Amino acid sequence: MSSGNGVARQLMRLQHEWVRGQGYALLETSTDQGNLAMARLNLQEGFEVCGTRAEPHRLQVLYLKQLRELLAS
Repeated sequence: MSSGNGVARQLMRLQHEWVRGQGYALLETSTDQGNLAMARLNLQEGFEVCGTRAEPHRLQVLYLKQLRELLAS
């Protein structure tokens, strides 16, 4: 169920700003396959599907987002 007022998007953007400020370049998250609202938000906010993970009685979709350029080591 979605309230449609953008709270999840605002919180996600604040989280990403904080994570980027801590020096992280990549962010990974996952959602249950059936959580279409979260899947849509992840894709709209720049995440890409990078795999799946099977857990008992559910399938999770894995997402990855590049927050800044990766430095060569």
